[in-house]
Amino acid sequence: ENLTFSISRDDLGSESDYVFEANLPFDASPEFRDYWSWQRSYLRVSGEERGQLLHCPGPRSPRLQRVAMMQGHRDGDAVTFCLKKWPGYVDSKHPFPFHSLNCYHSEDLEGCGCFNWTLRVDPEGYLDYEVSMAGSVGREHSRHMWVKLHRIPFSPSLNFSFPGTGKDFECDYAFRDEHQTPLASCPFAQTFQRPSRRSISAGSFQHCYNLDLKTGLVLEWDLDLQNSILKVQVSAWSNLADYVSIGFRPLGG
Repeated sequence: ENLTFSISRDDLGSESDYVFEANLPFDASPEFRDYWSWQRSYLRVSGEERGQLLHCPGPRSPRLQRVAMMQGHRDGDAVTFCLKKWPGYVDSKHPFPFHSLNCYHSEDLEGCGCFNWTLRVDPEGYLDYEVSMAGSVGREHSRHMWVKLHRIPFSPSLNFSFPGTGKDFECDYAFRDEHQTPLASCPFAQTFQRPSRRSISAGSFQHCYNLDLKTGLVLEWDLDLQNSILKVQVSAWSNLADYVSIGFRPLGG
């Protein structure tokens, strides 16, 4: 799918911090552009927040100040960001199930067992973009998104002020972080092509949704309210997928 990702340096600030931006349109038509998701993250390179990444995915409620924080760890040519609980963090107010997955202290680096995001430039000049999350209890990490990105001659302009320091190092969903990266900087979003359609035979389930036209990813389910039973079936074209998986996450995550 069309994933664009940029790393920009904030030369207007005194410390040259960095902004990471990504658009995640997935399999959506430009007519639904207002509903496309995006991610914006702010990396501090000095001061008390040195190595900390403030993650501001959108769209979100304007009442939120922080959705996620990460701590950077450098290893040679790679840098890995792991989830970080800030002072005053309350588990019940955030969607990640640290307690139920027992993942926060499960590895040498705090938070890496729950979520880790690694960026690495390979010998051919591609950017390895690898996001892994905790799997089920007793299972290995799940590959949330592992992709190789190639460089394009476009980069977004930074026409906003970087977050403050200390308690002011937070997202601003009322203004700065309520919109996605300017589309003029993301040429793939301007040249969207709808994937070719392939027929899907109707199954025996009451509800049926074609989630992705390119891979034939279909979600079907029945809900038995009387017995509190959910029956789910997920399928995809066998020549395009090595495996098919389904997961559940808390509402609002």
